Amino acid sequence: MQKQTEDKLDVKKKLGLQWKNLVSKSYIFEEKADRKRSDALTATECEMIQDFYKNAIVSVEVPSRKSVSKKTLTSKSVMTRTTKKAHELYSEQKKHRRTKVTWQRWENTKVSSLKDNDIKVKKLLVTKNGTQGQLVDELLNEMSPISLHLFVAGWQYQQFNHIKQEMPEGWVVVIADFAENYRTFFQDEIQSAHWQYQQVTLHPTIAYYRCPEKDCNEIITESMVCISDDLKHDASSVHAYMSTVNKYLSQKIPINHQVQFTDGCSAQYKSPELFMDLSCGLEDYDFSVERNFFGSRHGKGPCDGLGAVIKQAARRAVERREVTITNAKDMYDHCSQSLTLKKGKDEECCHKLRTFFIVSNIKRNRSRNPSKALPGTRKVHCVKGVQYGQVAVRNLSCFCLNCIRGSESVRTIKSSLSHSRNMS
Repeated sequence: MQKQTEDKLDVKKKLGLQWKNLVSKSYIFEEKADRKRSDALTATECEMIQDFYKNAIVSVEVPSRKSVSKKTLTSKSVMTRTTKKAHELYSEQKKHRRTKVTWQRWENTKVSSLKDNDIKVKKLLVTKNGTQGQLVDELLNEMSPISLHLFVAGWQYQQFNHIKQEMPEGWVVVIADFAENYRTFFQDEIQSAHWQYQQVTLHPTIAYYRCPEKDCNEIITESMVCISDDLKHDASSVHAYMSTVNKYLSQKIPINHQVQFTDGCSAQYKSPELFMDLSCGLEDYDFSVERNFFGSRHGKGPCDGLGAVIKQAARRAVERREVTITNAKDMYDHCSQSLTLKKGKDEECCHKLRTFFIVSNIKRNRSRNPSKALPGTRKVHCVKGVQYGQVAVRNLSCFCLNCIRGSESVRTIKSSLSHSRNMS
């Protein structure tokens, strides 16, 4: 009996020792796994090495079906260089990435005002110091947004040219933009008059539409310039100028739909108040209206050229002492007499026209004030009026056959776009 008890104790001791050894070994194993060498590679370095070996300079993908991995479903690659040569090339690139460089970039910087001690954020040119790798990383981070910007700018201009040439019957394509204000001056002015000048607002608008004459399907390009003493370039002034132009066009040709192209200035063409005006297109003009926006920093357009022609012609007339321009009325009288292009008496049709309007008493206390803004306005490049207080938007313009047919009815417009938003 005593012997059996001793045997049991021996077994327990042995099991205990084995368990103790097992625990200690597993602890030592975990301890070794957590330890890292002083020259161990970081996760970022490992990722850089993997990307380097995937580069076409070092390896090429095998095109055969058998080379595709069954686990990852990726094709295998074959090195075109020896390991030694690849390591030398990687070390050289790594050495260049650590080179100290200096560069400049435009950044949003907080600047304190000396007048009211208010802090404002401005875009300033900042000098930065770092490694060549940091410079490359910053450049790569900027590549994605700028590539999207270039695509949007090119796409919108392509759509403008397409709809201008392939315009359906009853459609009018309009491009509008503010020109720089004309600054009045005199040929024989006194010295103090240089600092006491007046300004005149110019709002050029160019319309493209089919020739209404029979047996003529050419596109008419009519330039229309609104002249005003009102120096505010806001939503109310844009509505007044576009209403003047649309009233004039409606008296000349039948219009079913109008396509507008402007820049994306939030204070002039892309504000919630103007979106409300677009939703009331049928009520105001008896035809539907949609507004498309060019990409940011799209460059100069036809309206800029038209504004430059008008201001240069007025300036030369003043220098030749042919006219004295002190306000918008003088500017309108001179342009109407000297720069207007009309259809001749003996001409069957004229495809280049130019007209001037004077606009005064712009109403700003209007009842069309939306209760909420349109979210994601910066990404939107096409806005169509659906009904009062409701517009349909899309990120990019499109004038394919399906989209053009979709503009024939409100129901089709709402279904063809990705979504519509209520602004009332």
